[in-house]
Amino acid sequence: MAEGNAGGRLMAVVLLAVTGLLSYQAWGNAKLTTETMALAKDHACDMDSSCIVLDSQPRVGKADIVRHRYEYKTTHGMMTVTCKRQLLLFGPWSCTPEEGRMISDPF
Repeated sequence: MAEGNAGGRLMAVVLLAVTGLLSYQAWGNAKLTTETMALAKDHACDMDSSCIVLDSQPRVGKADIVRHRYEYKTTHGMMTVTCKRQLLLFGPWSCTPEEGRMISDPF
């Protein structure tokens, strides 16, 4: 019976460690970083090779645990760039642009 308790304790410690690791990674992902800002700026004009990014910094930036979104003004209008990790919380960031603003005017 004592051996079953040791296995249960080991499982509890492993689950606690995994939970801590995932929580820490999600907390880190929910912060805007200079790394993803630069990557987003590099990809803001991926849709058209004649496009030029006019902003040195994003006009708007939002982050949650699975993505970072940035808004840049370009010669082809406003672009929203969404960056996500390769695996849900882990891996390198990759970014994709789309035309338009992140937040539309409510009026």
